[in-house]
Amino acid sequence: MNDERPAWAARLREHRRQRCWSQTDMAKALANAADARLRPHLPVRASLARMIREWEAGRAEPRDPYPVLYARALGVSEADLFDQAPPAIPPEDAERLSYVIESPRRLDHGAMTALADVLAAQRRAEDAIGSVPLLGPVTAQLGLVEQLVIEARGALRRPMLDVGAQWAQFAGWLHANSNRTTEADRWYDRALVWATEADHGGMIATALSMKGHLGWITSYVGPLIGLSEAAQRTPGASVGVRALAAQQEARGHALAGESEPTMRKLDEAVRLALAAAERPEDEPPWVYFYGLDYLEMQRGLALRLLGHHQDAVEVIQRGLDRLPEALRRSEWAGQYLLHIADAHAAMGDLAQARAVAQEVEGIAGVTASSRLLARLRRLEARTRP
Repeated sequence: MNDERPAWAARLREHRRQRCWSQTDMAKALANAADARLRPHLPVRASLARMIREWEAGRAEPRDPYPVLYARALGVSEADLFDQAPPAIPPEDAERLSYVIESPRRLDHGAMTALADVLAAQRRAEDAIGSVPLLGPVTAQLGLVEQLVIEARGALRRPMLDVGAQWAQFAGWLHANSNRTTEADRWYDRALVWATEADHGGMIATALSMKGHLGWITSYVGPLIGLSEAAQRTPGASVGVRALAAQQEARGHALAGESEPTMRKLDEAVRLALAAAERPEDEPPWVYFYGLDYLEMQRGLALRLLGHHQDAVEVIQRGLDRLPEALRRSEWAGQYLLHIADAHAAMGDLAQARAVAQEVEGIAGVTASSRLLARLRRLEARTRP
């Protein structure tokens, strides 16, 4: 019967199952992908879940605006979903993952690979739609991951701990990026414990660095710098992970108004990033976004904190212009646009600051980002005529 369904219907189901989402989770993700004007006009969650069931069975085809909402919610293009594209993941992986969900004690290496593939898809989806729509589904999926970690033993335990630590770190990031710092810290602690048992230096360093990032969010310079330094000292951390921690330490020094160590650590981060680019196979999957363009924007951010506002605008904009088109509309790119707006406001160019803010409003609407909206409100208060 499955073979009789249209290919697009099978892909909708495969993408959902790849993320371990129920049809109700999918309905919530579609609703969250709608902008503020459209969302009140969507059906209630139960009705939307029934529509999803019909679409996945091929008995009805999604009509406007649902193809766009699907693309936003899943972080893929409409063409990949509704044209004759290959499946999201191989059918055998989807079946294996479903098998593990139904019986966690039957874990094998193939199932762990499928879990890693699901996580990679979640990361890419977050780039497109932001953190908030993924909070519920990922937190729910972590219930399964935690159970698998508890049940794993023997030769399977360390690989499962590795996968589990990556899921916990991603959950920490989603919470941190949604201004839920207490929950974020708890998930980073979980990632740190699982990575320590697995003896995974790269994730230990990453968890320490991400806990330091909470210091950035809360403007606590001490843990921001100290945990970034600890991440750089961690045995087994890859060059790319150390580069991330070095640039984060630089931001801590900039926040403290310390120009010389800021520029020194940024230069060090560039050297490390160049070395990492020579051996990309040595880098873990969660640093896929990192490179010289990202570092360029970090340098601009530091310049703004140090009061060099015009230089900051030029450097951040140069980094943004080099990003792929899809990433330029991401939630984290919106944060850098707001730094440009802040720099314009600091130079007294309030009209330009408001113009940049309008661009960020569009990103905030698509991603439902509470962090972007909070910063926009603060910027509006400062630039009101």
